[in-house]
Amino acid sequence: MSFVHLHNHTQYSLFDGISTPKSIIAKAKELGQPAVALTDNSALFGYPAFSKLCKKEGIKPIFGMYAYIAARGRLDKEKMLDRRSTAMLLYATNQQGYQNMMMLSSLSYTEGFYYRPRLDYEIVAKHSEGLVAAFGASSRLGQYLKEGDVLAAEKWVAQMDEIFTRQRYYVEITRYSDMDQDQRRLSDQLLQFAQDHDLQILATNATRFTSKEDHSALNVLTALRDQTIIDAPNHFSYSQDAYMKSTEEMQELFSDVPEAIENSIKIADMCDVDIEWNLDCLPKFDCPDSLNDEQYLRKLCYQGIEKRYGFDLVLEEVQKTEMPNFIGKDLKMPETDYPVLLAKTDMLDEKQKEIIARLEFELQTVTWMGFDAYFLIVWDFIDYAKQQGIMVGPGRGSAAGSIVAYSLEITDLDPLKYDLLFERFLNPDRISMPDIDIDFADTRRTDVVKYVTQKYGSENVAQVVTYGTMAARGAMRDVGRALGIELSRVDFMAKLIPGKPGTKLKEAFEVEEFKTKYDKDEEMKLLVDTALKLE
Repeated sequence: MSFVHLHNHTQYSLFDGISTPKSIIAKAKELGQPAVALTDNSALFGYPAFSKLCKKEGIKPIFGMYAYIAARGRLDKEKMLDRRSTAMLLYATNQQGYQNMMMLSSLSYTEGFYYRPRLDYEIVAKHSEGLVAAFGASSRLGQYLKEGDVLAAEKWVAQMDEIFTRQRYYVEITRYSDMDQDQRRLSDQLLQFAQDHDLQILATNATRFTSKEDHSALNVLTALRDQTIIDAPNHFSYSQDAYMKSTEEMQELFSDVPEAIENSIKIADMCDVDIEWNLDCLPKFDCPDSLNDEQYLRKLCYQGIEKRYGFDLVLEEVQKTEMPNFIGKDLKMPETDYPVLLAKTDMLDEKQKEIIARLEFELQTVTWMGFDAYFLIVWDFIDYAKQQGIMVGPGRGSAAGSIVAYSLEITDLDPLKYDLLFERFLNPDRISMPDIDIDFADTRRTDVVKYVTQKYGSENVAQVVTYGTMAARGAMRDVGRALGIELSRVDFMAKLIPGKPGTKLKEAFEVEEFKTKYDKDEEMKLLVDTALKLE
C-alpha cells in the first residue's frame, strides 16, 4: 500500500509555504508515491507548471485548493466575523470539477474577498459537481467540536450530505509530533466524531516545505511576513513536521486507522483531470459585410497604410491561391480560394513597394499562424478607447516591430523608419500567442475592461496576475534581517553578488571572495543557504 500527499502548500500560498510545484513532484517521485496534490490558498496559479511537470515526471497530478469559508456568507464583510472564517480542501475529480474549481477560486476573489478570498457553502453547493472535499481542524466541523457543540456539528454533517453526498467528503486528520495539548485533543475529537457518524477519514500532513531541513527557511519567511525576527518571543512558527513524509512514516503515524492512508489512494484514483494548455481560446470576432477574419484584417490594414503613409492604393481582388508568397519557400499559405485584396504593385514607386511587401509578409505570416482574429480584437478595443477619449499608449515591446500593428493604430511607431524587426514579435519558427503591451489611462482602464467583457462575454475575459520573486541581493538582505544578522555583514555579502539584472544567487559562487566567505563563515553560510531556498 502506498500513500498520496493531498494537502500541500507551495510558494503560491503566499508566505505560507516554500515548496514549489517542481519540488513536491520531485519529492513524490523520490518517495515512490504515484500522485501528489497541489492545494494552495484559494489560488490555482501553480497549476500550469504543476500539470506540465507531473506529466513529464510520470506523477499523477491532483488539482486541489485550500478554500476559506466566510463565517456567515461571502458577502458579509465584518472584521469580527471574518476572524471566525474556516477552511476546507477541494479536489477536482473530472473536467467539470476542474471548471467548478476555477469558478470558485474566481468568486472567492471577486465576490468574497475581505482580507483574504472567501467562499460560503451556498456558492460551493452551486459548483460542487465533480468535486471532493475534506474538512480538518480549521474547518467549520473542527470549530464546532473545539467549542463542544456536537449538535451543530451534526447539523453541519447533514448540510454536507446535501452538498457533496456522504461519499464525496472526508474528515481530514493531521498529526504532528509538536502539536500542543489543544491541537491533539481536537485531532482526537475529529477522529472520534468521524467514527461515531460513519464519516470517511483522510490522513494528510499539511505540508509547507518539502524536506525536514527546510523548516528553518519557512521560519524566516513567516518572520518576513510578520516583519519580525525568528528569535522574537511572538514569532509564529509552523510545525517542524510539515514536510513531505514517506509512506512508511505516514503509515506509522496512522497505524490505528489504516483506512485514512488508503483513502488518500482512493481520492487520487477518483481524480482524473487532464488540462490542455495549447487550446485556441480566442472569442469570435464578428466581421461586417460577410467578410472573414483575414479579409477584414487585410482591408483595415490597407486603409491604415493609406492613412499612415499618405498615398492612395489601387487594390484588386485576387484568388488567394494566386497571391505571392511572402512568408518563405519552406512555408505554404493555407489552401483557400476566396478572393482577397491585393495592392497593384506596378502602380507604386520603390518606397511604396517596400511598404506593401513588408505589409504582405506580415499579413501572410499572421494568417498562416492563425492570429487574424487576435489582431482584430486588439484593434477593436483600442479603437473603442480612442473613440471614448481614453488615453492609449504608443505601444511597447516587440509589437512595435509590426507594420500590421502600426497600420491598425495599435502602435504609433513606424517600424520601417526605425528599422524594427517583425520576427522579434512573431516568428513562424516559434509559434506562440502574440503579446502586445498596451497602456491605458489608470482612471479609465476599467471602462475598457467592461467594454471587452460586454462584447466578448465574461467567459472569454480573464485578468492576469503576476508573481514577483526575490532578487538575489534583495533575498540576502531580507533573510539577513529576519535572522537578526548585523546589517553591515549582510550588506558586505550582498554587494559581492554580480549586479546585472536577473542574476541568480547561485551565480555568486563564481565570485571567489563570496565563495571564500561562504566556506569559512558559518553565519554567512546560514544566510546564503536560507536565501537560496527563498529566492
